[in-house]
Amino acid sequence: MSLFEQEAVRSGQDCVTLSFTRRFIDRPRFNALYNEGMSLVEETAVYLDGEGRREARKLEQPASLAYATESMRLTARLMQVSSWLLMGRGLVSGDITLEEARTQRQRISIEVLSRPSHVRNFRDLPLRLQELVTASFRLRDTIAAFDRLIFAAEQPDVPLPANPVATQIKGLEAALSADRRR
Repeated sequence: MSLFEQEAVRSGQDCVTLSFTRRFIDRPRFNALYNEGMSLVEETAVYLDGEGRREARKLEQPASLAYATESMRLTARLMQVSSWLLMGRGLVSGDITLEEARTQRQRISIEVLSRPSHVRNFRDLPLRLQELVTASFRLRDTIAAFDRLIFAAEQPDVPLPANPVATQIKGLEAALSADRRR
């Protein structure tokens, strides 16, 4: 059963609650995120193995060290992103359950601990590397938001609060029926 087939729909006498997560994270939206993420992984690999390698050789010492550091961080970040996307794809397609996804998720780090502005000598890096680093942070922010929505929806069912309007109507009905009996 896919994430979307596991929608939490709870009915009461006068109300129905539909899962916001299902409405927000639909298949097309997730597929677009998945494609964007995997494209970024591929673009980064092509860049680092080709043009990036050539550009790194031309850099002066401080920028060269920054390039080496940021290319490793970028690669690690994108590995975490692709791991999350693969886990998410399994969840969305129904290949894994929410419980299995929760277990896999514990091994994936998508917290945002830094930003391009925190990188020393960031402006000295080749422009294409700057773009890839910035795009990877943007993608990770989006994934973190999806993650919060998906797993926040997994909280145990909590009883719905009483409908205040229904409560008032019942009170009025009781009062009116008491008046009729007098």
